[in-house]
Amino acid sequence: MTITKEQSKGYYETNYTALLNDGSELIFPSSGISDHVKEFLLSHEAESCAFITAYNPESKMLSESENIRRQADLICSVGGKWVFYPGEGVSTKGNWPA
Repeated sequence: MTITKEQSKGYYETNYTALLNDGSELIFPSSGISDHVKEFLLSHEAESCAFITAYNPESKMLSESENIRRQADLICSVGGKWVFYPGEGVSTKGNWPA
């Protein structure tokens, strides 16, 4: 996959947020790892984590219904194998559509 400079900039200007079971949010800043993320990893006895989505693969915008279908397939494929939480990527600049 080749991404453009604009896309790369968009990814780095995005905070990735997991919605935890207790209703709180865990924000993964693109600029590094926060103390909150470190505490979260320790509480799960984990050394690493990933923010994975099936939405808009390879930065290609898909319809909402196609994104929902793909995300449901992803959740089914990781269910029981990994601990996972719903989440979203939100631009820190307010202009990243994906």
